Amino acid sequence: MRSSYCENSNFSHGPPRLIVVCDDPKVPAELTPKRVLRGMLARGSGYGIAPPTWTLGKQERRADRPREVKKASRQVQKRLRKKRFCNAESLRLAAKLSRCDRRHRCFSAACPQCARALQRVLVRILAPFLKERVGAELWGTLSIILPPTDPDAEIDFAAERERYQTVLRRAGFTLGVFGLDCTFNEDWRDLNPPKKPFLPHACVHLHGFAPIEDIEAALPLLKKLVLATEAVPRPFHHSAFDAAVKGVAYNFKPSFERRQTIEQFDPRRAKLVRNTRHRPQLTVEQQIRAVRALDQAGLNGRIILLGVHFEIVPTARARTNPQT
Repeated sequence: MRSSYCENSNFSHGPPRLIVVCDDPKVPAELTPKRVLRGMLARGSGYGIAPPTWTLGKQERRADRPREVKKASRQVQKRLRKKRFCNAESLRLAAKLSRCDRRHRCFSAACPQCARALQRVLVRILAPFLKERVGAELWGTLSIILPPTDPDAEIDFAAERERYQTVLRRAGFTLGVFGLDCTFNEDWRDLNPPKKPFLPHACVHLHGFAPIEDIEAALPLLKKLVLATEAVPRPFHHSAFDAAVKGVAYNFKPSFERRQTIEQFDPRRAKLVRNTRHRPQLTVEQQIRAVRALDQAGLNGRIILLGVHFEIVPTARARTNPQT
């Protein structure tokens, strides 16, 4: 039996609502239709400063506001037009982003304005849905990192989405909400032979939420399906999930970062240990690779839903009781 959670469920009149519909767990997951997400963005959902709100990182920095993402969009356009990386595709994408405004949205996943709006729409509908599910059963977070098939190849979210869906199906997952993230990994360690630093590469990885029972049951299979490498010594990780809005927002964050593997001295162990240094600012080349991949992927290209899907339904009118 299907069940659903509706956005704006407290209103009897208004624009169409986005709902989360629970499917038959035996039905394979399908790609979320672009028209569903584009339909919500076309109505202006997510572009303003209305709730939900959340903070970013350990410093609890507030999320970017419309004026800041417009500035970020202009920076992306400027980088796309740089002579060193300029070509017909880059110029087309820069022109597309430059025309995005309140009267005409570009609906590109590479556009900082539209990507932020999409994140906010997803958080607005999924956060209450997940909170409701967490209240009924224990849910957890799950991260999986598959090594890239070709470190020098362009980022292909469609192919990576298929890889991760295959892993999730083989591990036995039938219910979950997942998103694809991407990091640019660099090895800054000074290693002695025979050890060698891994080559710089873009790595697409999965992060999302599922019932904790399903995660624990899948761990033995994940150990066989997802193997550790020098670049990724811990290819999967899981923890408890409290349905915090911040966690849901991270699942669909619109920007990527650099991860630099370094060695630091640990006074407790009295030796050098491996650590990761996060750098939110991408290089010009990395950002151009990212925005091209995002534009090609589309609004739905980084979303993986198992056992649920999105629908847009008209708002039902409120029933009134006859007066006596």
